[in-house]
Formats: sequence, C-alpha cells, structure tokens
Amino acid sequence: MTLETKVLNPQYLIEESADRGWRWLNAQRLRYQRWRLFKMTQAELERLSDRELADLGLNRAEIKRVVRQATASWHSASNNE
Repeated sequence: MTLETKVLNPQYLIEESADRGWRWLNAQRLRYQRWRLFKMTQAELERLSDRELADLGLNRAEIKRVVRQATASWHSASNNE
C-alpha cells in the first residue's frame, strides 16, 4: 500500500489511530502497575524495624533506592515476556 493510498483510505487511518491508542493505553497500564509495585514494596520495607532492615543488609536511607532498582528490574523483565 503506497503512502497516498494509506492517507486516502479512512479504514487504514482508523486502524492506525486505534493501534496508537492501544499502545498508549498499555504503556499507561504498565506505568501504573510499576508505580503500585513501587509503593507497596516501599511500604512493606518501611514497616520493618531497624533491626529487621539490618538483617537484610539495609538501612532506612536505602529503601527508595533498593525499591527503585527492584521495580526497574521487574519492568524490564515484564517487557521481555
């Protein structure tokens, strides 16, 4: 299909637009899932006592960094499925 045929074909334009919309919606869904995972994991670690965090080799100042790394690796792993 040539570019001119694509532009003049309303069905093609509708399908292309819908495809872009679904890609955007899926990206937003994944972003929301990652944010939720980040917040849940952060809250779980923040509920631990300093002693429990030390047993894991962490301190309170490291929680955000560790959670960010964990959720980033989940995000890249979910994209590879």
